[in-house]
Amino acid sequence: MAFPTDIIPPISEAFSSGTLLMPREVVAATAQTVTKWSDTGINGYLIAIAALAVVIDIRGLYYILPDLTKCISRWRWNITAENSMRFSRERDIFALLMILPVTAITSRFDLIRLDTMETIPEAWHTPFIFGVIALYILLRILCYHLASRKARRINNWQTAHSIDANFLIFYGILSSVTAAAMWAIGISDSAVRYTLWIEAGISFMLIIGHKAQILRTSCNPFATFLYLCTLDFLPTGIMTALVATV
Repeated sequence: MAFPTDIIPPISEAFSSGTLLMPREVVAATAQTVTKWSDTGINGYLIAIAALAVVIDIRGLYYILPDLTKCISRWRWNITAENSMRFSRERDIFALLMILPVTAITSRFDLIRLDTMETIPEAWHTPFIFGVIALYILLRILCYHLASRKARRINNWQTAHSIDANFLIFYGILSSVTAAAMWAIGISDSAVRYTLWIEAGISFMLIIGHKAQILRTSCNPFATFLYLCTLDFLPTGIMTALVATV
């Protein structure tokens, strides 16, 4: 049986100085090994931990879901719900847990793309994404606490800040359901990615709209704009600048 010499060279020509010579096509095909996102160990652990955390606190979600739904659809309900200490406590706990699935979705579908990620091992991509998300949340909290005392004495100032937690839960659930449904029916990753970007943009605009309406109950339009800069535009601008320089 003769082998095609255009693909596999004769044995007399296959070795040179003890080195196996292979066609470029074979070398390229061998080098281009495709690694699935789930094949990276830390990603599998993240999915398991995120699912376990949600299951453990499923009673908390069951309690806050009716009020949370109203908070998303009606800005005034945020003021009513914030007066409930139990709702605030359960909401804050579940919002912290939702950072894990949001990190998993962001990493799986490359919602955050940085040149720096090409220089670090693939196994560290997800922890890097988690760090970026955590830093952004910390920046928002820092800007809130650094606000002037006058601003913090404004009625519903705390409520305006707490809207972030409501929409973190909302986006975490929405993006998880969307990604799972689109992936299950075989839609491409790029289509899922653009859909999740659109959902993130809509969520951010709803945050701005709800906060503006709440702050307008105590402030004039110009002061409302300044406070929105403190709560949202400033931390988002800082984070965008940091990401752009990485």
